[in-house]
Amino acid sequence: MIRLKGDKVAPRALDWLASAVEPRIHSLYRQSINLINAEQSLLSVVLPEVGPGPFAIVVAQPDSSFEGFDVLDLESPVTINSRRLEIGPIQVDATSAQEWQPQPDWQRFGADLERETQAKLKQLLREHAPPGSFAPLVNGALPESDQTVQSKALHAAARPAELLLSSMAAGDRDGAGEAATGLAGLGGGVTPSGDDYLQGAIHAIWAKMNTELARPIGEAIASEAAPRTNAVSREWLRAAARGEAGIDWHLLAKAIATNHQVEHTMIRLLHRGHTSGADAMSGFLATLSALD
Repeated sequence: MIRLKGDKVAPRALDWLASAVEPRIHSLYRQSINLINAEQSLLSVVLPEVGPGPFAIVVAQPDSSFEGFDVLDLESPVTINSRRLEIGPIQVDATSAQEWQPQPDWQRFGADLERETQAKLKQLLREHAPPGSFAPLVNGALPESDQTVQSKALHAAARPAELLLSSMAAGDRDGAGEAATGLAGLGGGVTPSGDDYLQGAIHAIWAKMNTELARPIGEAIASEAAPRTNAVSREWLRAAARGEAGIDWHLLAKAIATNHQVEHTMIRLLHRGHTSGADAMSGFLATLSALD
């Protein structure tokens, strides 16, 4: 038995452990594994390199003999005993894990996002966004389509992204939800680029609107996008609608608040996943501009 100790755990992950019926493996990678239950909700177990998320258990650093979660297969059995998980030969004990709160201080974050700061973030996005990301949507200068899946997705996203921004700026919940249907599922990857763009847009409305307005718009976006994408993206969108975000956004908010290592922290976010971080930041910055 390989024993891993939980270090940090999100409240949503604890709820999942307490109520999950028919848990099974949904997807697995070297640094993370996603479990799904009968209600199609997810729990992630991740290594420290991935960091805390809205529905994750972060385990303490394993010893060097641990080869990663991809030693398992999709048929490996999953059992739950209180805050302990057994996934094939791997035991994850979250009994003493510290509870991690996934909602940043959006009000403080939004207040710190002055135009000069936004301009700096846009410059870093232009300079460091990986090829194939949705970064061109921030300034509207789309490159010619090269007929790749990602390029086609970028061009297909332009019009619904424009509608999304105008709807959010007008506080139009229904319009934002309708526009989200044109972005959901666009592009490749574990979380498609269109979904990541939507996630970043929802983060921006939480940063710049009051909760009473941000929550229903975010919920409308997530609700309309959910049936059009995969289970992992769906969970991230629903978390965003609740005002929750992964660790990279918490670190960026802190960096901006303290004016310390902003560039380093921003680049780390942009390099999350293949294009996921850059796609989410594109939605975030485009929405901030629209709301201003």
